[in-house]
Amino acid sequence: MENTNQEKLFWALVYTKAKEELRAKVNLERQEIETFLPKINIGSTGPNAKKVKAEYLFPRYLFLRLNPKEDWNRINSTRGVNNLVSFGGKVAVVKDSIVNHLIKISDKNQIIWQQTSLTKFSEGDSVSIKNGMLKGMNAILVSRQGKDRVNLLLNAFKKSLIFNTNESDIGMKMNVEELKL
Repeated sequence: MENTNQEKLFWALVYTKAKEELRAKVNLERQEIETFLPKINIGSTGPNAKKVKAEYLFPRYLFLRLNPKEDWNRINSTRGVNNLVSFGGKVAVVKDSIVNHLIKISDKNQIIWQQTSLTKFSEGDSVSIKNGMLKGMNAILVSRQGKDRVNLLLNAFKKSLIFNTNESDIGMKMNVEELKL
């Protein structure tokens, strides 16, 4: 049976306790409150792909669907919840279109996938040296020499120095697909 008050429900936010987003979500759902906790996974593609990294899209914030006729005092005392977000004593309402769009672009586990790819650095790119004696220093890729070698410009010790190193010493460039909200 469909809820006749469905059109009167609105999206709001709770500010969670540090690192307790999931606890707040579970405890609010136990109270039969609909929640949405979007996460973003950044997956790598291409050679030398790295593991997928998952993060909350809005750390410490959790969307919840509220009925304006209910008492919300219990929300602030829910484990994991710090407080219901409000301004001037009124609950902050999030536009349905915003939350619906986030739901639309997320999968069934409330995860939004953002793709990354690894490519070789280009001339003029700033690079961080990953291996060797100069590990951790920043340089600029000046040119390529042969298949596996690069010339880097290093500004250190009040001097500019061009040196030749293995391309593997600078790793790959990570390109992240822009997330369109």
